[in-house]
Amino acid sequence: MTIGAERTPGQDLGFGFRQLADIAERALSPGINDVTTAVRAVQEAHDLLRRLATRPDPTRPTSSATTALSAPR
Repeated sequence: MTIGAERTPGQDLGFGFRQLADIAERALSPGINDVTTAVRAVQEAHDLLRRLATRPDPTRPTSSATTALSAPR
């Protein structure tokens, strides 16, 4: 665990996605109107979501893993 004054995408995935959404939103504002940057931010978010969706679930045991159950008495 790392403690710091600011959030980082490495510590908080939601923060990274929020940054990409903010970039896309600002790029489409009337004063900037930069469609290419907005499209690029959405493409990056799509790529990250695709990578997350295809990763193995670390909370599910694999077929070779042994599951132990402990119940209080």
